[in-house]
Amino acid sequence: MLRNAFRTAFRNLKRHAVNNLISVMGLAVGMVSCMLLVLYISDEAGYDRFHEHADRVFRVVTDVINNKETTDRSAYSFTAFGPSAVSGLPGVEASTRIGVSWASSFIRAGDKQFDGERLLVADSTIFDLFTYRFIEGTPKAALNRPNTIVLTASAAKRYFGEEYPVGQTINREGSQDFEVTAIVEDPPSNSHIQFDALASFETLNAQRGDFFETNWRILYGYTYIKLTGEGVAEQVEARFPSLVAPHLQATQERWGSSFQFRLQPLAGIHLTSNRDNEIEPGGSISRLYLLGAIAALMMLIACINFISLSTAQGAERASEVGVRKVLGASRTQLIQQFMTESVLIAFLAFSVAILLLIVCLPSFNQLAGKDFGWSVMWRHFAPVLFILIACLTGLLGGGYVAVVLSGLRPASALKGPGRHGKGSVFVRKCLVVAQFGAVIVLMIGAIVIQKQLSYMENAELGFEDDQVIVLGEIFAGSPVSRWDEMRSIKQELLRNSLVEGVSLASEWPTRPVQGEISLRSSVNAVREGTQIAWYQIEEDYLEMLGMELLYGRNFSSEMASDSASVLINQEAAKRLGLAEHEAVGTQILGPDSEREIATIIGVVKDFHTKSLQYAVEPVSFFNTWARPRNILVKISGQDVAGALSQIEDTWARQMPGNPLRYDFLDQEYAALYQSDVRLSRLAGIFAGLAVIIACMGLWSLASFSTIQRTKEVGVRKVLGASVSSIVVLLSKDYVHLVGLSFLLSVPIAYFAMYRWLQGYAYRIDLSIWMLVAVGVAVLVLTVATVSYQSIKASLADPIKCIRYE
Repeated sequence: MLRNAFRTAFRNLKRHAVNNLISVMGLAVGMVSCMLLVLYISDEAGYDRFHEHADRVFRVVTDVINNKETTDRSAYSFTAFGPSAVSGLPGVEASTRIGVSWASSFIRAGDKQFDGERLLVADSTIFDLFTYRFIEGTPKAALNRPNTIVLTASAAKRYFGEEYPVGQTINREGSQDFEVTAIVEDPPSNSHIQFDALASFETLNAQRGDFFETNWRILYGYTYIKLTGEGVAEQVEARFPSLVAPHLQATQERWGSSFQFRLQPLAGIHLTSNRDNEIEPGGSISRLYLLGAIAALMMLIACINFISLSTAQGAERASEVGVRKVLGASRTQLIQQFMTESVLIAFLAFSVAILLLIVCLPSFNQLAGKDFGWSVMWRHFAPVLFILIACLTGLLGGGYVAVVLSGLRPASALKGPGRHGKGSVFVRKCLVVAQFGAVIVLMIGAIVIQKQLSYMENAELGFEDDQVIVLGEIFAGSPVSRWDEMRSIKQELLRNSLVEGVSLASEWPTRPVQGEISLRSSVNAVREGTQIAWYQIEEDYLEMLGMELLYGRNFSSEMASDSASVLINQEAAKRLGLAEHEAVGTQILGPDSEREIATIIGVVKDFHTKSLQYAVEPVSFFNTWARPRNILVKISGQDVAGALSQIEDTWARQMPGNPLRYDFLDQEYAALYQSDVRLSRLAGIFAGLAVIIACMGLWSLASFSTIQRTKEVGVRKVLGASVSSIVVLLSKDYVHLVGLSFLLSVPIAYFAMYRWLQGYAYRIDLSIWMLVAVGVAVLVLTVATVSYQSIKASLADPIKCIRYE
């Protein structure tokens, strides 16, 4: 009996080939879209969960509080915190520290040179907290001595090829040798700690004595602790104030700030941290919620499309049911037949979805910035889930038709379609409303995301980033000032004909500022200061970057007093309690004394150092120098390649044997929006696919509806109805349904996107015209989709229409 059911099912698939193809492809596209998004969401949500003790590992983070307000949320902590917690707090089993001061390093191995290698500094206890499989060496002996280093397998392959790496020597920045003591597997892509090499923290201790072991003065690096068990995090965190109180009094007086330390679960760092000085750009839990909603809507649209077509096609098979009943078929057999056909189509769609997944995965990887392979795909989500979805969709698609049609009396069923389908018509109308409602929500969401991205990309930044090249981290690891060498490089660069300007600086816009200083103004009676980022710049810095000086003057090399002067931006003036136009001439004090640190000589217009998702930060500029390390070069836009060639030649003469590292400032700023760009593209692509699926389904529904009303059309034409009136007659129902979908879905889309936009400090306004435009677009698509069938029916020979049955 089951064999006969499958045979009949295949015959029916062939007989209604076009509509069944639409059903299969619509459901397959919906499934593959959902699979890809679930894969992405699973990978993001699975960050750092591969570590054996992930549930017991936490990062210690710091809130800096001024005037009872949190002014800085840093991922850094004091380097003495971890060892003190292990020895002084019950519940803390182990700790480790990770530093990033050498994060992008130039490495020499033998006669090979490698630039931009990810080199972190870590305690030997890192392997007690984090799980990395050792290929060579042992965890206990890996980082327990100064100048030792652990390489990843891929880095060892790059540096030494087929040679045995353990015991070999590599050199960092041409100044420091390290002995390779172990090789570990590369960290998985969904780890927030990415590295090519781990150098021992003992190396820093050998250079700086006991500074890092007793450091309660400067926030540096990341501290992780492992607790003795689950459920003790709150008790440990509650004991932090008593642990740090004996050590922080002098620091708090010097900073003019108080500190609050928190425990951050390891598995939540990537998605929920959003702190300053992160080890790598994090993800966003709100983006995952949004992508999850898109995945659910895509699957909903595809399933509704499938079920709608199943009910429409089932209504055409009433005569078949009547014949089968006359020939002795039971209701159970009919139900089995319809269910078999529906489930077969659903599983065919699932098979097509798997094939599409294999084909689309490389393109999706490029779009989403991932590196998923077939094995990774099966590890991240259960294929059983989508098999169940296929089965459930098939049962729902065939269930309604099977129950309704199998219950018809033979005499009634033999009268043909159109006489027993009132219930199924109502169901289809409800499904069309739900389907297009989901499409409208997706379209509005995609448009809002794209508009917000466009707004951020084209917003006024407060500085000019075009044709500016950054030569970064020069002599960054040097323990002494290299001022004269930096000035020499600058003068040589200025001799190039295609170089328009050069300036030295400690930092540049878009770069996360590593240092902040606690300041207060002499006219402000409040004892506590405020944390303000500080840059060391030259006098040509503002002009070269096109920063606007609102009040006062710039630094001048002819003014010896400028070594004790400072420029601030508008936000810094606000934080210091100063009116912008009155700030010039005000003394800036350290919170721990009445001694003047500097005098404000100018106020700079606010500029963005981060994505427009975040508010403008307070910034101060000083003209005093310790260790300048960055060179900003403004080049001619007429010949970028020629300018780069000149810079490379100058660098080769001035810095022989050292690779030239450079970045374009506009590209660095664009990188701040990389995750927003990916979200915009994903939302746009899947919204487009949703529209295609819905229109394909609507085309088929219009086809079924037109066939059912063929005789009515013939009678109307005989009585003199025009082509336009018949087109309107056959189209108006769908226009009404789409209009109802718009009215129901717009409030949902508006509320959802309004909430999403609240995560951006600078954002677009949700315009009513944006929503109306989506409604008009969907209406036009609806009319265009159904008009083909309507026009075809209205032009048919009325005699043939009347004789249709």
